[in-house]
Amino acid sequence: MSHLTMNTLITPSMPATPVKKRKIITPDAPYKKPQCARILDKKEKWAASNVSLKAKLAASNDAWMTEIMEAIMREELSTFTLLEKVLNDN
Repeated sequence: MSHLTMNTLITPSMPATPVKKRKIITPDAPYKKPQCARILDKKEKWAASNVSLKAKLAASNDAWMTEIMEAIMREELSTFTLLEKVLNDN
């Protein structure tokens, strides 16, 4: 053993190559979606909420415009009152 140096000596406690630890996936582990799928889900939710917000806004604008048009038809609103109402609402 005198011809071996300490650098080439491999002890049983140290493996020659590092051993990679494997992840053990059990069926009980909760499934986690990949990041890209989670982002798409969020975008779909945002798009759906934007559509509902736009629909609510359009409905309120339609009601507001209908109210003004009916008042104009009944000649209850003067031009100044109409302008004042538009400026106050916006």
